[in-house]
Amino acid sequence: MNNAELTLPTADQVRAMSVPLPQDETYVVTNTTVIDAPLDFVWEHFPRDADISRVMTPFRGFPGAKSWITTPDFNNKGSSIAYTMSNGLTITETIVKRENHHYVYGYQMPFRNFIFKFWQGNLLYKDAGNGQTELTWKYWLAPKDNLFGRFLARRIIQFIWRGYTRTGVANIKAEAERLYVQADDDQ
Repeated sequence: MNNAELTLPTADQVRAMSVPLPQDETYVVTNTTVIDAPLDFVWEHFPRDADISRVMTPFRGFPGAKSWITTPDFNNKGSSIAYTMSNGLTITETIVKRENHHYVYGYQMPFRNFIFKFWQGNLLYKDAGNGQTELTWKYWLAPKDNLFGRFLARRIIQFIWRGYTRTGVANIKAEAERLYVQADDDQ
């Protein structure tokens, strides 16, 4: 589903998404899994070669990915992937860092809202030994600096996002392992 026809975020939007994770993790959701595939394989192939519809599945009314297009250099810093969600909404995600087994991506909200400034995902890859990879997914929902934004961000994290990312990290594990088995079968 690759295609280079994306509407990319502006340079200012990318800079806004590139900030370090906050010290206070109130708005950060963290999940970790161990993938039965070596670090170098997972780092190279996930998420570039993943079937995103197997990773971003519907959850409690939150839509899943139906299709996606990427820039030709996808997985590299500055590249993007645009998801068309099962509800028809399109979200463009830009990679703002990919080095030292730390992958950071972010996106602006696809609609005008009063809750969030941006969302930022961090995938931290680590060798778990025995041909396995530990993957930690830290997801930051950066609220707007107002009482309404902070209140609603906490509720969304509490009632939707924790469960969605817990399901998502299990799906990441399954998809990365599927890719590894497929690559082994192809050899």
